[in-house]
Amino acid sequence: MVDANSASSGKVISTSDNSSSNNSPHLAFTTISNIKLHIPVQLSLSEPNYKKWSRLFRLLILRFNLKGYIDGTTIASSADNAEWYQFDALIQGWILSAITDEVSDLVLANNLSAHALWMAIYNLFHDNKHARAMQLSTDSVQP
Repeated sequence: MVDANSASSGKVISTSDNSSSNNSPHLAFTTISNIKLHIPVQLSLSEPNYKKWSRLFRLLILRFNLKGYIDGTTIASSADNAEWYQFDALIQGWILSAITDEVSDLVLANNLSAHALWMAIYNLFHDNKHARAMQLSTDSVQP
């Protein structure tokens, strides 16, 4: 909607509700070329840093309104939804750039989306929680 008073001056002032545009991703995220500036922690099996890594990653995702890509609520409306596949591929690239090769080798299998990749990482670190705790306690006892 255009304000009638501004129409005569040549200025366009929008008075419509922009709440629907708040649900779309913020395109500034496409300019991120070095994810390590935003997520300075590399996810590793040898360091207990999953909580910190996932928190930093989720903050970045929230900052650019991309949460649906990792929680699975944003899905491609069709097989030819180019924008969805571009955003999803970008997020997968971010994830893969922020994990070690060791983690990557364990989660890459057939994960065709950012959500599937995110869940594979989540499951890797949560399914092995007890075993990793035992290994860490054993490692700390050895000289």
